[in-house]
Amino acid sequence: MKLSVEQVKNIVALRVKLQARAVTLEEELEDIRLNITALDAALARSSFTKASEYTVYDDKDDTVAEPESTIPEPATSKPESVQIQVGKDIIGSIRTYPDRIVVDLEDTINVTKQTPPFESFFVNRIIGGMRKKDQEEAKSGNLKDSEMISCDIETSDGRMRAIVVSNYRTEDRAQEIAKTVKWVLNRMRKNA
Repeated sequence: MKLSVEQVKNIVALRVKLQARAVTLEEELEDIRLNITALDAALARSSFTKASEYTVYDDKDDTVAEPESTIPEPATSKPESVQIQVGKDIIGSIRTYPDRIVVDLEDTINVTKQTPPFESFFVNRIIGGMRKKDQEEAKSGNLKDSEMISCDIETSDGRMRAIVVSNYRTEDRAQEIAKTVKWVLNRMRKNA
């Protein structure tokens, strides 16, 4: 059966419409994943127990099974490097050292320190919240001022090129920073 010109046009139009819808759904799915990551980061800062810390019981034989972990092992002297990918786009990389985390942005990412929500969310809420806890520990004598978390931004021609978070101190913080950075950079990219 041969299709008429009109039928072929309709099929092509439907195909284009479905492709556009698929792209939209992929973007929505990525946004949902990023929001879940941000919520995980917010929960990690709260007093709630993280889901990864719960013990899983096997009802069949009353034994305790450890939850599967997708969390990378703590960084050694050689940095652990992970690409930051949103959808099909690589937007940067994270190198985790024992004393600092370095986030390098791809040259295609054109954002500044003022691009929302970098200062309001990442610097003030995430790093600021960690710093506040460090200050409390320093006041009680459990931490030196030089050991408190800090965040430095490297720029070139006004554009943000790297984020360096020093003295993150714990693996939980490293994970929270990594998760939050991905979400924040994707938002910044959309707001630039």
